[in-house]
Amino acid sequence: MTSGVQVLGVTFTEDAAMRMLDFQLRVSPSYPVGISNRDAVLKFLAVKSPQGNEMPRLVLIDAQGVVRRSYGWQDAIFQDQATQEGKIFAAVREVSGSGTPPKKQPNGR
Repeated sequence: MTSGVQVLGVTFTEDAAMRMLDFQLRVSPSYPVGISNRDAVLKFLAVKSPQGNEMPRLVLIDAQGVVRRSYGWQDAIFQDQATQEGKIFAAVREVSGSGTPPKKQPNGR
């Protein structure tokens, strides 16, 4: 099993086609983006609460296709811009299997 990361973007609003085109023109993402059906997305994410419907979302899915983390835009992980990137990378490392810090060598390095 590899511990790589694949980023992708999905929109599933009623005007998804127009929004996706606008997003691609404004952002020029370096990752795959696409359109899906809202019901299919919410079912896959196993959304069971109103908070689970917050969009946009950051969803971390492991190599077996299991949703391991799901963050709405109002969750704490996004609230402090000074620490946001570090928190996101830490969550990605944990889910991807590369989150275990290396063991220290006997000489302390």
